[in-house]
Amino acid sequence: MRLLVAGLLPFESGKTTLVLGLVEEMKERGFKAGYFKPVAGHNGWFQADTLEYTASLGVLVGHDVYVVAERLGLTEKAAILNPVDVLSLPIDPFSAKTTPRGYVDLMSSSLGTAVMARFTRLRGGNVEHVYYVVEDNVARLSPVSAELLSRVLEAVAGGGAIERITTRGLEKLLDDPSTYAEVDRFLELLGGYDHLIIEGYNDVSAPTPGSCTADYVVVVAPTRAALYDGRKYCRAVEVIAPGRPWVVRSLSVVEIAGRPIKVFDVHPLGHGAEFKRSVSDILDAITGVRGRDERAF
Repeated sequence: MRLLVAGLLPFESGKTTLVLGLVEEMKERGFKAGYFKPVAGHNGWFQADTLEYTASLGVLVGHDVYVVAERLGLTEKAAILNPVDVLSLPIDPFSAKTTPRGYVDLMSSSLGTAVMARFTRLRGGNVEHVYYVVEDNVARLSPVSAELLSRVLEAVAGGGAIERITTRGLEKLLDDPSTYAEVDRFLELLGGYDHLIIEGYNDVSAPTPGSCTADYVVVVAPTRAALYDGRKYCRAVEVIAPGRPWVVRSLSVVEIAGRPIKVFDVHPLGHGAEFKRSVSDILDAITGVRGRDERAF
């Protein structure tokens, strides 16, 4: 069974927290759980632990992927579980290369602070990494950010080709259907699981076309989660943007996909037993759907 977890909000929907809970619940029930996050992004300042993870693995990796992979005992396969990862770092608000207003605009944009990206590909059965350094954004970095980037580059040195690129060039790569076709090839390596959880990023409806082969979709928002039939959800995605799910917001999908199978309360992770019950209820519904919840999402 494939389960896609998508966020309703651009940030802090609670996707990874729910994924971690589902992984633990699946393991407790004796299921073999797998994980795939096709595209990820992380900020090396706000999530400084990612620099430690990158140094320990010798490959650029973000917080969400690392902690889930660690829970599953798959940290050495982090790059396969997450073929595309984008590192952001704060730029300098007082640099001559920008203005305070320009700084605020760039810091509000994921591409405006992207300084490095890892694209992992399959080549003749081998896994290869290509790192892209985003030159125009690197030129705007503060001294502290520049030092952090230097440490990352040192950590991944020798682990793949390093190429220079512009923000516009990275944007094109991230909007190129061939990029996502490459990413979906890794799904072939992720068979053999009872349940494969595919985690989206930000509020995209689905990160890749292959993600829309999910049997079920959980759309997450703070305190609530809605379960959808995967075929129904992905038909709605296809109506909006055929073959390009990464440009579709999950909000647009839930507006036309109709009522979910069921809606769940999601308690904070710190509320141990209550959070576990939330996750257990969701997994119960996925492994044996018990009917519709008549409440609106």
